[in-house]
Amino acid sequence: MDQKAQNEKKRHHYIPITYLNKFADDTGKVMAYRKDEVLKPLHLRPSEIAFERYYYSQPLPEGGQDNNTLEDFFSTIEGTWPPLVDQLRSGSAISSDLEALYTFMGLMRVRVPAARDMVEISLAEHVKATARFLDQAGKLSPKPKGHEDILDHISVSIDPHQSLHAMPALMRGFGHLLDCLEFEVVHNETDVSFLTSDNPVVVFDPTVREESVLPYQVRPWGSIELLFPIDPDTVLRGRTGPSVLRHVKLTDRQSAKRINRFVARFGYRFVFSRDQTHEALIIKHAGTSPIAKTTVVPSPAGGSYLEFKHVFGVRPSKPKWSTNRSTAPVIAA
Repeated sequence: MDQKAQNEKKRHHYIPITYLNKFADDTGKVMAYRKDEVLKPLHLRPSEIAFERYYYSQPLPEGGQDNNTLEDFFSTIEGTWPPLVDQLRSGSAISSDLEALYTFMGLMRVRVPAARDMVEISLAEHVKATARFLDQAGKLSPKPKGHEDILDHISVSIDPHQSLHAMPALMRGFGHLLDCLEFEVVHNETDVSFLTSDNPVVVFDPTVREESVLPYQVRPWGSIELLFPIDPDTVLRGRTGPSVLRHVKLTDRQSAKRINRFVARFGYRFVFSRDQTHEALIIKHAGTSPIAKTTVVPSPAGGSYLEFKHVFGVRPSKPKWSTNRSTAPVIAA
């Protein structure tokens, strides 16, 4: 095997090992609860979980793929995390490192499967809607006899590279959100340890009743709350207001439990814990995840448009992208 092949990165972690290390127990392992098999938790080292093969690979113009560039970039950002955590936990001021903190948190919002799947599923729904529009306009070939409802059963696969392209725009949108918030480092002094997940940036409208909250559905000038677990004893919390970082102590167990309820609900595929004390809570919220919902809405001017929003629902299966056009049984976009 040549040197280049040996240096190719295959395991692309969408949750950094450096992040999950902070939630490990004394054996260096975390409890990983799969939402699809929540009754069979895994006890693994952070290096053994929350990755996909070639998840951030990019196609090259001359053929083949680049497996390292994005991974190397993420690794640079991840290297800032351990010293940032030390500062956050110590209660010291980190005004000079806020950009690094916000960059790390922003990437944890946009690089994860919850965000990438949302982009790809939304693009797939757009393709389906376009097909229906063209059909109604008489611009598609006649449907096969006996399959007049074929457009209701098509499966659309989106090139995963499209969701990589969407990351800069998602980061810009997240940056605008951060500008609206005042942040505090919450130091947990209760006996209720904090959870985290594979979708650890939690954003919602705190004025809505908890059971009715929709993920990431906030009004630009309304109330916003952001939660980002740092370790089992520390959470970064953002609330509507000027962007000033401060430290606060949490002594109320019910407030700690509330944070964990939101973290568990926002988990996409996995919820992570240092121990097994939160199993009942994790099991309760295992049936749903933050997903994108699309609705065809009639337009006042005639026609219709697609409305996209986040809801809590059953995570949809995503048709697998295939580069082999002769065998792919889907519409490719």
